[in-house]
Amino acid sequence: MLAVGVVAVAIFAVNLIWFRPFSLNLFYEKVFISFALGQPELLSSLGVAEQFGYRRHNAHLDDVSVAKLERDYAAWHGHLDDLKSYDIAGRRRSSGGRHAS
Repeated sequence: MLAVGVVAVAIFAVNLIWFRPFSLNLFYEKVFISFALGQPELLSSLGVAEQFGYRRHNAHLDDVSVAKLERDYAAWHGHLDDLKSYDIAGRRRSSGGRHAS
């Protein structure tokens, strides 16, 4: 039984980290964490990483080079493509129960 649980958690983690997460909320969290980990000054400002014992970022400044900006630009376009692949039509609420005719 423990082996099944470990395999399920491993599949979930691998999918979350390297592939498209199962839910839109997990996608948002993945994008935020990947963005924050690349911005040491943001991590210091938020103070969230210190709660988990992660302090390596305190000795670094944000990379504002053109090469880093180009990598970020490409990454954000990849995130946008991933976001567009989610079916969010079922999550929209109608306003006041009215339907467009």
